[in-house]
Amino acid sequence: MLKLQKEVVPGKMYRYEAGLKKLAETNTMVAQLQKDLVILRPEISEKEKRVQEMVEELKRETAIASEQEKITAKDEGEARKIKSEVMKIQADCKAILDDAMPAYNKAVSALDTLKAGDISEVKMYMKPKEEIVLVFQAVCLLQGVK
Repeated sequence: MLKLQKEVVPGKMYRYEAGLKKLAETNTMVAQLQKDLVILRPEISEKEKRVQEMVEELKRETAIASEQEKITAKDEGEARKIKSEVMKIQADCKAILDDAMPAYNKAVSALDTLKAGDISEVKMYMKPKEEIVLVFQAVCLLQGVK
C-alpha cells in the first residue's frame, strides 16, 4: 500500500501545486482588475451620470413629441375634413361646368358663322330689336367686353 501511495501522492501533489499556481495567477488578475476598477470608478460614475441625463432628456423629448403628435393628429383630422369639403365643391363645380360647356361650345360655333358684314348690318339699325341686343350682350359677355 505504501508503494501505491508513493505513486499516487506525487500526482496529487502536482495537481495541488498546479491548482495553487492557478489560484495565485487568478489572485494576481483579480488584484489587477480591482486596481483598474479603482482607477476607472470616477470615469464609470461620470458615464453613469451622463446616461441618466440622457435618459431624462429622452423622457422630456418623448413628452414633447407626444404632444406634437396629438396636435398633428388633430390638424390632420381638420385637413381631411377641409379636403372633403374642397372635393365636394370641386365636384359641384365640375358638374356645373359640364352643364355649361355644351352651351359655350354652341355659342362659340355660332360666333364662327358671323361675318364682318353681319356686324356692319347690325350697326345700321338705329334701335335694334331686343333679340339682337340680347345676342350681342351674350357675345360681349363671352368675349369679356363690357
